[in-house]
Amino acid sequence: MKRILYVLCILFVFSPVLFSADLYKVDAKTNFEINSLKQVSGHPLVRLQGGFLMLISESKVDLLNQAGLSYQSIAKDINLEELVLDTRLDDANLLKYPLVFREQGIKVLQVPLNEQEAVGIMPLADKKIRLDYMPKYQVDFEMHAKALLPLDSLISLIKEDSLVSYTGKLQSYPPRVEGSFANYQSRDWLSAKLTSFGYDSVVIDSFVHNSNQCQNVLAYKVGTQFPNHYVVVGAHRDAVSGSPGADDNGSGTAAVLEIARILADIETDMTFVFALFDAEETGLNGSWHYADNASANGDSIVYMLNMDMIANLPNTNQAKVYHGSETELSSVWIDLADSLVGITGILSGSSGGSDHYPFAQNGYEVSFIHEYIFSSVYHSYQDSTSYMDFSYMTKLVQASLATAYVVNATAGPRPSFVIDYPNGLPDFVSPDNPTAFEIQLQPIYGGTLIPGSEYLYYAVDGGPFTGLPLTELSPMNYEAALPQVDCGQTISYYIQIEEAETGLIQNPEISNPYTLASATTKLIAFEDDFETDKGWTISGGQWGRGAPTGGGGQYGHPDPSSAYSGNSVLGYNLNGDYANGIPEYFVTSPSFDCSDMDVVTLRYYRWLGVEQPIYDHAYIRVSMNGVSYTNVWSNTSEVSDNGWTLTEIDISTQAAHQSNVSLRFVMGTTDGAWQFCGWNIDDLEISSLECVQIQDTDNDEIADDIDNCPTVYNPGQEDTDLDGIGDACCCINYRGNIDYDVNDQIDVADVVYFVDYSFGIPSGPAPPCIDEADIDASGSLDVADIVELVSYMFSGGPAPISCPN
Repeated sequence: MKRILYVLCILFVFSPVLFSADLYKVDAKTNFEINSLKQVSGHPLVRLQGGFLMLISESKVDLLNQAGLSYQSIAKDINLEELVLDTRLDDANLLKYPLVFREQGIKVLQVPLNEQEAVGIMPLADKKIRLDYMPKYQVDFEMHAKALLPLDSLISLIKEDSLVSYTGKLQSYPPRVEGSFANYQSRDWLSAKLTSFGYDSVVIDSFVHNSNQCQNVLAYKVGTQFPNHYVVVGAHRDAVSGSPGADDNGSGTAAVLEIARILADIETDMTFVFALFDAEETGLNGSWHYADNASANGDSIVYMLNMDMIANLPNTNQAKVYHGSETELSSVWIDLADSLVGITGILSGSSGGSDHYPFAQNGYEVSFIHEYIFSSVYHSYQDSTSYMDFSYMTKLVQASLATAYVVNATAGPRPSFVIDYPNGLPDFVSPDNPTAFEIQLQPIYGGTLIPGSEYLYYAVDGGPFTGLPLTELSPMNYEAALPQVDCGQTISYYIQIEEAETGLIQNPEISNPYTLASATTKLIAFEDDFETDKGWTISGGQWGRGAPTGGGGQYGHPDPSSAYSGNSVLGYNLNGDYANGIPEYFVTSPSFDCSDMDVVTLRYYRWLGVEQPIYDHAYIRVSMNGVSYTNVWSNTSEVSDNGWTLTEIDISTQAAHQSNVSLRFVMGTTDGAWQFCGWNIDDLEISSLECVQIQDTDNDEIADDIDNCPTVYNPGQEDTDLDGIGDACCCINYRGNIDYDVNDQIDVADVVYFVDYSFGIPSGPAPPCIDEADIDASGSLDVADIVELVSYMFSGGPAPISCPN
């Protein structure tokens, strides 16, 4: 009985989370739209050309409206575990199973669980599509045009005899089903062939599917200019049972081999990956394995060119070109195929039927080249070289070589700039004086700055943005100054420059600017840089304080390899990813006192990886008594930080005016599938901003409480002497500043000083303001002024005229 319970427990912990919800097609293509869609916390199934196919619970649909996203209802109460992608290139599966959604070649079917082992379908519950925006690359079409002439020489190196030979050899290993002896034989032959071309980086990339040991065969050619940017030329090398697999897909595999042979001795700007995928026929498994790992590693794949079934006999001069969410590079293939070999390429929309699909789902730009007239011997014992047209196939391979080479030579990351802040960003903005900070620009990929485009844009209390030019300190180094704002106000800002080709570059984006409150003082209740032990307590699991190692990253990104500052961080499993099936494990701070704080902010640097909350969870909680804790943050979508992110959370509701506050970070629960790097935390601070704005107590229009002319009797307030100081030390056209002894009254001592000065007695000091001592306004200091002063002092004469208040 205990053994049975144990097995049930294992199944519960490690089975995927299955649920029913409504199916929607949501339009989301821009970075802003995709980030908005993340907040909906649905289950993305398929990345479409202009958005995503998603399961969303009824309670979350209103979030789509709040985000301003367009969407279309597809089906109600759909069970995730019954949804599959049709990976067949014909429509035979539509005769067996209900069609739930179709967009061009993307077909989603509803298939009972007990029938999902069939060839040609892929369960969608097993695949988790990442809601990420992928930056696009540019193609220099002027350079492209210049490259057309030498491409004739390049493609002439493709030999039809080689294609015939490679396909014939592959056909001799039937059937190349995943996990079979024939499959392993063909693997070894392909690896040896790539090695014979001169590639010393041939990799057998292993994975397991349906208990079968499967292997992709990969060869790498490192680029000379952009070695960290990749062009993947791929095809699947396996076949279905009972078929020689000549057209499907000996043809695509032979094409990859021939392109690899040609480029082995030709210098390329980018790194080429020649990828021969295993287990395509059972659900695109080899390409999923490669593409998911590439995405998790942050690989910059500029283009994935897939060839599958490119030689069916009746074809002569047309080909289908499937694509992902972008069509630019597929259009390059069409252009080159027409101009170089007379093949008319037809943009054919999206397709879920071959190895380009996992790359497209990870956001990479793809083309899938496919014969125009579909094979009549597809997945049959007749799929042999007898039904192939190698002349037609040669033209498609030539067009593919030309396209891959042009993309490598003329496409690339857009010229840009990194906008950095060498001394950090301000924590608050002053209500009394401008708040200055430094900015450093670093060009990348040949970025060229448009002079005069360097601006600070700011907005007060959510108002319109106003632009101020940055002050250049030295080449590529600038200063920005945020204007003072009153206590209680906020100021939002971003930096904007213009690059000559890419255009406007903002940091951060205008849709998510930095925002500061006005303050004069920061109160710190608790802070920790984790260099020493300050008394955090651990409930269990793998929480710890120490140096991060850069490990993990099965999905998302790995842990940081260094702390944000110093050497140590607080993290969950500093050596890698969190485990599957864990409960909630937490780490709790010592208590701290916020009793003198009105607005309390948690501020820390975060490096977090966690799967979307349908599966895995991360929380931050706050307690006012050390016993009961309240959530102040949780992951509402997948989080996959690839750098330290400054994070601020208002915890005033829980912490303000409380004397026994504590903070808790939680990792878990997690499901039985994907693993991410988990929590990494550094430079944590619990603080409150106070704003006490200094008043203009002497009415001189200067926000201070200082009498700016303390030696002057009844001081005035304006800069009337034009000395740039708003005071009344010389109030031109006014009389009466003769309080020589600075006791704030005119008395006999002032008369004595005045007489001494007027008659040139050496010890007599000059009046504070000569012009104002001209009491009778005659234009000179003389006996008449003394008479006026004595008359005021002893005979009830008129008082000297003071400067204005």
